[in-house]
Amino acid sequence: MIGATGFWIGAIFSVFALSRTIFMPFVGRLSDAGGRRKFILLGLAGYAFFSALYVPADNVLILTIVRFFHGMAAAMVYPIANAYVADMARVGEEGKTMGGFQSAAFLGMSFGPLLSGIMVDLLYVQSAFIALAGLSLTALIICIAYLPEYHVPMREIPPLRSVFFSRGMRVPIIFFFTYTAGYTAFMVFFPVLAHADQMTVSGIGALIFISSISTAVFQRLSGRYADLFDRHLVLSTGAGVMAVSLLLFTMSEGFLSFLLTSVLLGAGIGISLTTVSAMAVIEGRNLGQGSVEGVINTAQGIGIVISPLVLGLVMDFTGISMVFLTAAGVSGLMALAMMRFVYRETPAQARNAE
Repeated sequence: MIGATGFWIGAIFSVFALSRTIFMPFVGRLSDAGGRRKFILLGLAGYAFFSALYVPADNVLILTIVRFFHGMAAAMVYPIANAYVADMARVGEEGKTMGGFQSAAFLGMSFGPLLSGIMVDLLYVQSAFIALAGLSLTALIICIAYLPEYHVPMREIPPLRSVFFSRGMRVPIIFFFTYTAGYTAFMVFFPVLAHADQMTVSGIGALIFISSISTAVFQRLSGRYADLFDRHLVLSTGAGVMAVSLLLFTMSEGFLSFLLTSVLLGAGIGISLTTVSAMAVIEGRNLGQGSVEGVINTAQGIGIVISPLVLGLVMDFTGISMVFLTAAGVSGLMALAMMRFVYRETPAQARNAE
């Protein structure tokens, strides 16, 4: 529609993640010092404004610039909202609290592409961006009216270097970086695998939607288990489920087989994300919830940039099945690594150390 080459299509998509990744640690740390509400409001205002700018954008350069600033606004919304909720999480209920919030977020992300696709089919491309701007503006108005400032003051905010290299942050950082291999394999390369199996585009879209719903459901369900049991064991279980499901993709044929495997992958992602987020909340009480959210989301952002490139090379040299085998191997190694920590520290011991 705007004559974008393959390079510019890649640039338009990646610059959003790049901008978000760059700004998240700094915005998170600033929110630890000055409160969350102002950043959430500023981010939503920017989100609404830059969403509307997609409509008149008529060339790839302008669109790329808009995406960059849109990513900057996004850095002030979801990570800071996560930190806001983490501030309110009671000791011993970190998994329940984060699982409930992130489940709602994933439901929104699940329905977004579906509804925008319907709008584009029934109306026109720009209608999706107009709706995005309108929803962002609505969220801004609701937050102005009903979102109070809720901030746990800290005597001293550690430098970001301390957050990156904190011993307790190793597992969250490594997980958020490595789990993107499985996530990318499904979101980016599953359509290639399914297309080779003669599946329709609508069928592929339905499976991605159902998998996202599965993630949201299991985030909600697994939160309580993350509070009751050794979190490394729960995380290892989630990563193991991811590994098995990614392996099964290479053996699946037909819609029903892919459906069951997609639901299983969504379950593994949901269990893992809730559990590792609960771990991050505990660290955030000492390091700053905003700083912690900024760092782990940055790790995830770097993974999202790197994983498609690496897995793309794997596909070019060895074929599509090896993409899923590689992602399964990464998830399996994460599951085994987490087993090393099982029973070394129970949730009760971790809470007593606070």
